[in-house]
Amino acid sequence: NKLNNLKMMQEMIGRKVTYGMPIQFMHVDSGYFLQLAKRISQGDESATGRVGEDPSSQRVTYYVHPRFRYRQEGEYVVYDDHILLYN
Repeated sequence: NKLNNLKMMQEMIGRKVTYGMPIQFMHVDSGYFLQLAKRISQGDESATGRVGEDPSSQRVTYYVHPRFRYRQEGEYVVYDDHILLYN
């Protein structure tokens, strides 16, 4: 899995992000990938926690979707677009 993640990162360098594209968020200093994990917080039981994850994890890929219907899958994401990230 680690080799697949590294290969995907190399292929994506310099490419523009499009709707429907899989993306990963990596912390530059630690090299860990962002993963959403459901866990119960002390104050809010519906909270979603973000934790660092090892690059070999399979659960670090997100898919970019448009927030509104005027954007379609395959179109480029532009600066002020509202997006949804699905994991």
